Parts: sequence; C-alpha cells; structure tokens
Amino acid sequence: MSKPKDQVEQEKRMALSFRIPAFNIEGKDK
Repeated sequence: MSKPKDQVEQEKRMALSFRIPAFNIEGKDK
C-alpha cells in the first residue's frame, strides 16, 4: 500500500522480464 500502483506494476514487469525472458518471446510468437 505504501508503493504507488505504477511502481508496483513496473517492478512486476521487470521481475518477469528478468526471470523468464523466454516467456516474453513465446507470448509474442503466439
């Protein structure tokens, strides 16, 4: 609750891109 919603979403995106870059590629493919 202390963090703004934008920052939380940004961190989630970064975490996803760092943890599973393959998932990003697959998502674009399909």
